[in-house]
Amino acid sequence: MAKGNYFSTLDKKKNNAMQNISSCSTVLIDASLIDESEMNPDIFSNDEESIIGLSEYMKEVGVHEPIACFQKEDGRYEIISGHRRFKARLLKGDTKIDVIITPPPQTIGDNVYQLIFDNIHARQLKPMDLDAMKTKWVPEQREKGLTGDTKEILANKFKMSTAKVSRYLRLLKLAPETQNKVQKGVLSVEAALVLTLEDNLVDGLE
Repeated sequence: MAKGNYFSTLDKKKNNAMQNISSCSTVLIDASLIDESEMNPDIFSNDEESIIGLSEYMKEVGVHEPIACFQKEDGRYEIISGHRRFKARLLKGDTKIDVIITPPPQTIGDNVYQLIFDNIHARQLKPMDLDAMKTKWVPEQREKGLTGDTKEILANKFKMSTAKVSRYLRLLKLAPETQNKVQKGVLSVEAALVLTLEDNLVDGLE
């Protein structure tokens, strides 16, 4: 299957799914039955200060957007979209959470894909997004017949040039503490890219 056709079909399915979700009614679920995704800390950095601010905002104006979860085999629910809102509501003292139930992801790669693309509208693209897609999602898609250069695949999905993908992936060579600053927004991507030209890279990491 040609790459363009593959992604246009995938994006169409994604858009249809999001339209279906947006038209769904919410259900109230006990907060104690909701789990955060184990992959969320590896992909997103939920700054504590911003969560406190979000909680205070919710107290002032109310909650306008539910979180999205899927139900696991054990009957509990796992968050796909809305980790920050969930934490803010817990901080606010809510014991019942408005939830939209979505179909569970079938693979780890699908889970990564949903986490990133259901949340990316609310934050700046970070290097870890590309790394998660590169290491989890792309290999699964190759097993299904996807072909092409990995950087071109990522560039297609994130609507950026392959050169920019290369620069972002280069940030993963920075020391872990520096990467963490980028994830938290303490250090801008642009400033971090400058560091990759200096002696701040992890030894031996290709």
